[in-house]
Amino acid sequence: YYNTGQIEKTLEISQKAVDVAPNYFDAQVNLAMLAIYLGKNELMEKTLKDIETYADSDLDRGNYNRLVGYPKIISALVGNKQYEKSVFYYRKMVEEIDPRNDQKGNARYYAELAQVYVELGKKDLAVEAMKKASGIDPNAYKEAGDQLIKALESR
Repeated sequence: YYNTGQIEKTLEISQKAVDVAPNYFDAQVNLAMLAIYLGKNELMEKTLKDIETYADSDLDRGNYNRLVGYPKIISALVGNKQYEKSVFYYRKMVEEIDPRNDQKGNARYYAELAQVYVELGKKDLAVEAMKKASGIDPNAYKEAGDQLIKALESR
């Protein structure tokens, strides 16, 4: 429905999916993303809270669900310039879920977080995040990190 421009129908179907299966993590993530894209902040806040509650209650799959769902939520938040809220999810990805899991992925999240901090005007935090990305995966982020840090220092 979304791709055909039937936004209200998309929202209706997504909400029904969550109502029918409130513990279906993917349905919750899809509803949250839709709420973010549509600027429905109250629904977004409620759905994001439900996602956290569900992930916390499912210890066997909670972190796996977060690893799959958070990048989608982050993408929607950043795409809609909700940078402050995206920081929360980036930090959860790299610090709380499993900071040892997929270190190369964490390097990417730190590099993306650095860009978010730039958007927020938080130069010191941007430099710190980029240094972490470079430290984890220097082949991918050392040069870009050095360039970002140099650019920020010249501001």
